[in-house]
Amino acid sequence: MGASYGVGMRSHDLAQLNIGRLVASEDSPVVAPFMEALDEINALAEASPGFLWRFQTEDGNAIAERPFPDDASMLVNFSTWESVEALADYVFRSAHVGSCAGAASGSSGSTRW
Repeated sequence: MGASYGVGMRSHDLAQLNIGRLVASEDSPVVAPFMEALDEINALAEASPGFLWRFQTEDGNAIAERPFPDDASMLVNFSTWESVEALADYVFRSAHVGSCAGAASGSSGSTRW
């Protein structure tokens, strides 16, 4: 027997997982702009239409969580959204774009912290 959903209820949510590597230690001036922007960018996500949830530690972000014990430079970001469109609006059509553009360096415009 299949799942039953009420009127107006979503049948699914979208989960996004980012895995990234810092190019310097988190206390380095090289990554300071990234570290300083975390609270603002996380608050922007939480205020965005379609945002549902994000993983965070007691510090209010996920920086303290290191999923790869042998590599302290690896970071994760995990959140859930109502739809692909809601996530795309946040990522590509909000102030989030400026935070990534300010960090771009290296080949092919990739964000590098």
